[in-house]
Order: sequence, then C-alpha cells, then structure tokens
Amino acid sequence: MLLMASCTGAVSAQQTAVPFLNIIPDARSAAMAETGVATPGDVSSAFMNAAKLAFAGQRSALALSYIPWLSNYSKDINIASMSGYHRLNDQYVAGASVKYFGLGEVDLSDESGQGMGTFNPGEFSADLTIARSFGTGFALGASLRYIQSGTIAPSRASQSGPVRTFAADVSAYYKQGTVILGYDAELAFGMHISNLGPKIGYTSSTAEKYFLPANLRLGVANTFYTSPSGKFTLAADISKLLVPAYPQKDQSVVSGIFSSFSDAPGGFSEELKEISFSAGAEYSYADDFFLRGGYHYQNPLKGENRYFSTGAGLKYGNFRFDVSYLAGSRSNALANTLRFTLSFYIAGRKD
Repeated sequence: MLLMASCTGAVSAQQTAVPFLNIIPDARSAAMAETGVATPGDVSSAFMNAAKLAFAGQRSALALSYIPWLSNYSKDINIASMSGYHRLNDQYVAGASVKYFGLGEVDLSDESGQGMGTFNPGEFSADLTIARSFGTGFALGASLRYIQSGTIAPSRASQSGPVRTFAADVSAYYKQGTVILGYDAELAFGMHISNLGPKIGYTSSTAEKYFLPANLRLGVANTFYTSPSGKFTLAADISKLLVPAYPQKDQSVVSGIFSSFSDAPGGFSEELKEISFSAGAEYSYADDFFLRGGYHYQNPLKGENRYFSTGAGLKYGNFRFDVSYLAGSRSNALANTLRFTLSFYIAGRKD
C-alpha cells in the first residue's frame, strides 16, 4: 500500500515522493500562510530558510511543534517536529531538526480477507544545519537531510522495509536597515532551495522512481519599528516545485529541475500557474505578544491550497507559545488545521 501525496493534503498536479517534507510545521510561519523566507529569524528558521539562523536573537534555543493533520478526516494522523540551534561564534550557527509524519494505524488483510495484523505507516526526516553570516546583513545556510519513508505495508509476497535516502537544502538571506514612510525599518530578502536529492523507489521490486519534492522559495519582508515597543512585519513569498510536470523514466534530477521551468503543456502561462503565492503580517509588542495573519494562493488547476490563516504568540520568560489556525473552504482538506509550537530560549541573547 502506497500512501500518495493526497495523504498530506498537498494535492498537486505534480506528484512526488515524500511530500511531507514540504509541510511547514512551525505555528509562526503557518499563521502567516507559510510566509517566512525573509521574516526575522527564530528557532524554527531551518524549515523555511536556514540562513536566517545566523541572525537569530538568542545564543541557543529549542522548539517543539505539533499538528493534528487532516483532523476533519482522521484523528490519528499527526506531524511532530523538534528544532534547535546553538551559536558557535560571531559568524557560525549550528542547528538540528527532526520531523515525523504519523499516518495512524492500518488493519491489514490478504487477498482472501484474512487478517494480517496492523501496520503503522510513517515518514521521518532529520537535518543537520550550518549558517554563516557575512557582515551584519548577509548570510548563507545549508542543511543535510536524512529521509526515511515507511508507507509500504508488508505482505506475504514482500517484506520490503522503509525507503531511506539523503537530500540537501541551500539558502540565502539579506537584510538592510532603512527608512520607509517615515519609520525606521528593516528590509529583507530570502531564498530557500530544499530537498535536492536522488529519485527513490518505494520497493526494490519496481524500477519506477519518484522525484523528491525539490522546491524553490523566494521572499521579501519589511519590518516597521512603529514605536519603542512595537513593530509590524509585512512579508510575501512565492514557491515552485522543481520537478517536471510529466517525469520521464530515465530523466535525471538535474534535468528535472531545469525542465520544471519549461515543460508545462500550456507553455509559459501554465508555468506561471505552478507558482504559489503567500502573504502575511505580524505585529509584535515588546517581543512578548504577537498577532499574525496571512493568505495563501495556489492556482485551482494545480491544487487546492487556497486559504486564510491567523494566529498568535505569547512569550513568558524564556518560553514562547505560538498557535495558528487555517480557515480553508470545505473543499480544502486542510480546513480547520491547528498548529502548536513551544519554544525555549536556553542561553539568553547573543549580545
């Protein structure tokens, strides 16, 4: 049994292996409709743009996130993640993160209907990240990712174990202080290319290989310092899968990435339809209280991910709790999705 992309709610015309990798687990970015490539960095930055860790405000931090996934359809599908980082010196920051996608419990039976026990399909990834700043405004980041997918149920004919592979991310971040509309501001740009790795097959008995969900995100954000205690961030991102619309059996990963920009049957106009857009806003008071909102748009010909989102955050001492809510339409499998993140700042501010 192969659990395809629809299990993640990320329904798309471009099918890939392990699509859970592109699910953003942290509640802050989710509350801004998955906008976060260029927003100010925090402990969960590795999921959106690892380079931002170079300018994170604390020396060390740890975060735990939890999502009851597709809760309108099942009560035992969930995503749990943990991320953390530690500043090594003035330039380098090291980070690590893990993400687990649990698909509940499945009852198995053979061709004659005889029970074969139960199966707990799931997928897992673990990252090691490094970020380096160059001066006060530019940083680069990279992540190495281990991926394990156990979504093929064993049978009497096959005892295939989980699929394992590796992938890499690369990212960049630039920020510059400025004055906009009479307010002191910080303008930032970000880029994140994720899940660059080999194609994988779900069983050893098949020659069919699937592309990993390589993805490009570009973003811009501007933070206005509206008062000594308040600041307001506006951000916008675009994203596109770097996989071919119609993969060829022997097509390489590099060829697939380049062809993803020009292989849509409808030409350039259809290529544009493969780009998703998101915009978000965040208001922060004294870096202790946060209000957030956003909107995500995907062309109807390419998927169902169109929704508004909202959320809030509260910091108390060294802890911060964030929650987000996705308010999609009834046709959207992700409608009413909640995300929760608890962050802990371990070693105080970097300065």
